[in-house]
Amino acid sequence: MTDPAMPEAHDDPTGKNPAAGFWSGVKAAFGGFGLVRKDGRVLRWTLLATAVYLVLWAIALYLVARYDDRVVNELLWPRGPAWWESTLWEIARGLLYLVFWLAALLVTFVIALPVISPLFAFVSEAAETAYFGTEVSHRSNPAELAIELVRGVVRSAGLAITHVAGSGAIWLIGTAIGLFLPPVGTAITVVVGGAWSALWIAMTGVSWPMENNRTPLPRQLRVLPENFPVLLGFGLIAQVLAWIPFTAPITVVSGTLLACRLHRAGRLELPLRIGSTVVGPVG
Repeated sequence: MTDPAMPEAHDDPTGKNPAAGFWSGVKAAFGGFGLVRKDGRVLRWTLLATAVYLVLWAIALYLVARYDDRVVNELLWPRGPAWWESTLWEIARGLLYLVFWLAALLVTFVIALPVISPLFAFVSEAAETAYFGTEVSHRSNPAELAIELVRGVVRSAGLAITHVAGSGAIWLIGTAIGLFLPPVGTAITVVVGGAWSALWIAMTGVSWPMENNRTPLPRQLRVLPENFPVLLGFGLIAQVLAWIPFTAPITVVSGTLLACRLHRAGRLELPLRIGSTVVGPVG
């Protein structure tokens, strides 16, 4: 249902067909960069979130670099005297280092999201205000704000756990099938796993403004099937940017702008925006 208070939906990011929607989502993943340059409030919140994010990653990388030798050596068997035993040992050692670093980075990402979620909420709020040119019609009092921040941390933790659980399940299924049909197993792991991560990061991005606007959870869950192509295109790019500390907070801005555009097109509900005066989108 289109919000009657919004202008006519002339900027529908879902496009005229799935291919157009997918490409629109790809372009939308870069939308936050322009707004960060134009709006001082968005820039300040983004820089603060980036600084905190960098500190978290610096701590994580320090700990990983300090303990990787100890963990790998504990897992390795004694090195054999034969050349082939030595070769297998070196291969196993390299793979263990790779697995340990990948696992550690994934854990860092999972932990960092809930920790920094309050800042991301303010980044999203600033981006939403810049897009519409006006504050929403309701602002939380201190008690409500505290509750919302706690809820945001819990929600982010739930999203992170869902991501890890889904990725693990896809990997296990792909590995099991790969024992009998290697090409099919690899395809499932790469294609389905990549799509899962893309859609997860896309839903995470558009969920910030929905949470800020108290969109009911059932309505949030309908956003994915109703806007699948545009969210898939957005997520394929955003999942790469989200792993880079300098650009991760900007994906929150991009996701917020995409949510605002979907709202104007009547495809995503932002309840607190009903009745607001719209000046027009930025850019």
